[in-house]
Amino acid sequence: MDGLRGSGSLRRALVGFTNRLTQAEKEDFQLATLEDVYDTINEIQVKQAEENRMRNLARVRGFLEAMQEYGKVIEVFLNASDVLAFVWVSLLPP
Repeated sequence: MDGLRGSGSLRRALVGFTNRLTQAEKEDFQLATLEDVYDTINEIQVKQAEENRMRNLARVRGFLEAMQEYGKVIEVFLNASDVLAFVWVSLLPP
């Protein structure tokens, strides 16, 4: 979270959320994968079905897929950051 730049409501929400977590929960979040999220959603749906309180958590799937694609884009930029510096410099007028 120290690497989070900028300010605004998203940052405040993230800070508020992380302040409520225990140290163990923070560690779990750092190690969580997308597959873990899908597994947890499935576990929640099974439990809700057993209790006749089913929610349509499949709606979250589109968001998770979009975030996965967004993560891939960010990863490309992070891996190419040295190269990008040269690209930007080459675009400067002489």
